[in-house]
Amino acid sequence: DACLACPQGTYSNETGATSDDFCLPCPAGTYSMTPGGYSIAVCLQCPPGTYSSEPGAPSPESCLPCIAGTYSVSYGATTVDVCLKCPQGKYSTTPQAPNISLCLDCPLGTYYEGTGGDRLGICADCPMGTWSDTPGAISYSFCQWCAAGTYSDLERATSIATCINCLAGKYSDPDKLPLEFPADCLDCPPGTYSTEVAAPNASYCLPCPAGSWSDEPGIFP
Repeated sequence: DACLACPQGTYSNETGATSDDFCLPCPAGTYSMTPGGYSIAVCLQCPPGTYSSEPGAPSPESCLPCIAGTYSVSYGATTVDVCLKCPQGKYSTTPQAPNISLCLDCPLGTYYEGTGGDRLGICADCPMGTWSDTPGAISYSFCQWCAAGTYSDLERATSIATCINCLAGKYSDPDKLPLEFPADCLDCPPGTYSTEVAAPNASYCLPCPAGSWSDEPGIFP
């Protein structure tokens, strides 16, 4: 009978071995596709972006990928704890990412306050009435409000150029609570009018003069 080779995932540097008990498993975080390995050098490290907690791995498929939204730069990793989450303002759709460069910025007009984003859709849109030209924005605070007297009915706006002047008879007031900020300008109330374009507050709505009246909002001469 011939001498039998130690199986893949193991090695032995013993001569005269009498059983497969002398075939030692490759350590966790490594694998070997080489039968009859006679040195631990046949045990190759799992590449960055992967890990393996099992000793004696027979193939690179035994190295488990870090999930999308995470990455790892470590060779020979033995635990999922090496898979680091993409930071705030970023996301990655790529499993087994070997470095942080695969964590992509959320696009302009969006933000993401969490970590470990695994898809583009996790980036939240800046709401109507705001805009952001910051890639990889990490919070809602990067969504800047349109100036007083202007408005925007676009979500995910990327420039102040999307803010449009209020027409005469209307105004916008940035002192309103953000969640109440209108997608359009507010009408001057009945009994008032305004000739001002881009009026920044309700003080530009003037009372109808004596001898006239209006029961319609948003009046301009």
